Amino acid sequence: MFNIQPGNIKLTMSKQYYNLPDNNDLKCEFIINSDGYLDKIRACNNILIGGSTAFGTGSTGNFENITGFLREKHHIDVLNLAIPGWNIEQEIIALLRNIEAIKPKKIVFFNGANNLAFGLPFNYHNEAISPDVFAFYCEISYADAVNQHFNHESNFSQRFKSLTKEALIHSVIVRTVYRLLRKKKSNGTILEKNESIDFEMLSNMAVKNYLEWLKIFVDIASSRGISVHCVLQPYYVYGRSPEEIKGYNFYNVNTLFDDYMIKAYEKLDSALSAFEGITYHPICREMSSESVGYFTDPVHLNRAGYEMVADKLKNIFKEEVEAC
Repeated sequence: MFNIQPGNIKLTMSKQYYNLPDNNDLKCEFIINSDGYLDKIRACNNILIGGSTAFGTGSTGNFENITGFLREKHHIDVLNLAIPGWNIEQEIIALLRNIEAIKPKKIVFFNGANNLAFGLPFNYHNEAISPDVFAFYCEISYADAVNQHFNHESNFSQRFKSLTKEALIHSVIVRTVYRLLRKKKSNGTILEKNESIDFEMLSNMAVKNYLEWLKIFVDIASSRGISVHCVLQPYYVYGRSPEEIKGYNFYNVNTLFDDYMIKAYEKLDSALSAFEGITYHPICREMSSESVGYFTDPVHLNRAGYEMVADKLKNIFKEEVEAC
């Protein structure tokens, strides 16, 4: 498993690549404490865990993600142990490492997309990728990812590369050429290569893997009197009509990727609805009736989107709300 080094993680979401409500670049800052999470490990009744959406990517930071709104708006104390890029395996490892110190009564998994997408041999740019754990994130090797993305120290070469990349990203000419080349590439050999992929087998394998890990943890939680809640995170096209999907598509998502994710979501959604030992909350379906404008990209939400999800999740913690 991997984690994030303690400190302040600052990044900018570009209006060129994300659906930002005010059409401006978004400055974000997430504070990672000495335990390696958004929240300190301490005794608490409630845990939210997942990947980048549970973490709050798309918001401005710790206070405008799901747990931020649960605390500030609904006065519910929930520890956020999510880490970008995690799937259910890493989430369960983190829970087992910290369950004795936290002693939770309720655990909410807010996840799904990473497990389903990691089963693919290509990413949402329609580029073939290797089986490396970080491959889905632009072909970054494990060592490079740790050095470039999760450590705060970098050498001169890394800083030079980062500054050069940042300068090129904001060049209109470079962006235009890049998109033309990508369009040409996506219509060529990669698509032809993907035609022989067994999507049915891959989606079945991804769903089976998720459920087997969930079963392991449900058995552990049951023996400790912990209730387990699963929330299949929203995906921007899941549950929407073909007409609505045609009217909105993010710059970096191809139809092949969307088609796979929709079918895989259907399988996991159905399986979780029938899964014993958990309470399932199909927020992925509920969000399909809301505007796609709540999304910054296929899986991440903006401030208003995270507030809406927090409003929906508060019902899971009804007992705590009544006690306050």
